[in-house]
Amino acid sequence: MSTAAHAAAGAHARGSVVSKAEERRVIIASSVGTVFEWYDFYLYAILAPFFAGLFFPPGNQTAALLGAFGAYAAGFLVRPFGAIIFGRVGDLVGRKYTFLVTIVFMGLATVLVGFLPTYSSIGFAAPLILVVLRLIQGLALGGEYGGAATYVAEHASDNKRGYATSWIQTTATVGMLLATGQFYALFFIQIYLKLDYIATYTLIGLSLLIGTPFFLVFGALSDRIGRKKIILAGCLIAALTYFPLFRGLTHYINPALEEYQQKTPISVAASDCNFHIFIGPWSRQTACDRVKDFLGKAGLSFISTPAEAGKDVVTRIGNIELQGWDPAKFAAALKETGYPPKADMSRVNWFMAELILVIMVIYVTMVYGPIAAFLVELFPARIRYTSMSLPYHIGNGWFGGMLPLLATAIVAAAGNIYQGLWYPIIVALMSVVIGGLFLRETRHIRIHDEH
Repeated sequence: MSTAAHAAAGAHARGSVVSKAEERRVIIASSVGTVFEWYDFYLYAILAPFFAGLFFPPGNQTAALLGAFGAYAAGFLVRPFGAIIFGRVGDLVGRKYTFLVTIVFMGLATVLVGFLPTYSSIGFAAPLILVVLRLIQGLALGGEYGGAATYVAEHASDNKRGYATSWIQTTATVGMLLATGQFYALFFIQIYLKLDYIATYTLIGLSLLIGTPFFLVFGALSDRIGRKKIILAGCLIAALTYFPLFRGLTHYINPALEEYQQKTPISVAASDCNFHIFIGPWSRQTACDRVKDFLGKAGLSFISTPAEAGKDVVTRIGNIELQGWDPAKFAAALKETGYPPKADMSRVNWFMAELILVIMVIYVTMVYGPIAAFLVELFPARIRYTSMSLPYHIGNGWFGGMLPLLATAIVAAAGNIYQGLWYPIIVALMSVVIGGLFLRETRHIRIHDEH
């Protein structure tokens, strides 16, 4: 790094001598830009259940949804590389200009997705181009977040850094709100609980509106009691309560489905079943795969048992036995046993459903509110953009981005709509253990004095 660049970084780090008006302008400008980046990035995820069948091979809803989630995950997986590329440029050239470049990349990729032909028009070129555009979006977002957070942190006073950077954290949920809305909860309610999509997006959107101010609450609180304890507490509480919370969503949103499952045991006896994650022309869809796809999309949990001699797949729905795969017979069996094909709006407990969703948003705010300040304080100014962006996007991008894909695949394989929760629970518990043992508290670090 050149002497001039070092001097610029030092001057930037010492930038606590700024007026309140300038500090507010920095926060507002960075936050608005970040909102649009998150909006562009999350718009794909919000619409994935609707366009999965447009860009991926028809014939298996789970396969198409997994394909859509695979492209979604690709955008997350590439984010650390965007952090390295744009982070290094930002450390050498400047935070602001690098930040603007990432906004342009994100916007262009989003526009091109809107013009992309469907699978029926250009075949497998459609999902391939879609993945490329998602990679561009991921690279842009990987470079954007660190720049915005660093820029704000370096213009904020040391004793209010958590509060100042928590404004950047609110932009993710504002972006989701504009895109609509916690993704797994949204998919869970819409796909498995069969609630009307307008009602689902209303519930999620309202929970984000109610929960978003808590980013600022926990950001400000971290300035007083520390970042680490709030972040780890959020992870631990979430890990301990996810199962009862999601079971509560089923109970309050679609009680008829809960009642049906209690009185109608379902089992699938087969051996030729595959665990699909990335679906493509190489994927072989067996009768077992199609049965499990059908039951999973119906929001039904089932028990997998060993194959019966001479039979590829035997499914028992209550007292009805079905051999092989015949979608008409399966639909008839569900109807005969009283399966509710969609949530009864008159039986939804809207208050309790909304309360559960708000609680889950608050978990996010506990972790996400203080984390920008925490990461900024871990690294010196000359490498801060790159160094804070990379671990953030490895954790949020790689582990978080794989959630819809892996959770959906786990549910399909395990035959239980709640089994996908093990993925975020394990990641949260890992964060508690590793963070508790190896990370130090950073609240007292004064980044403006480091030069």
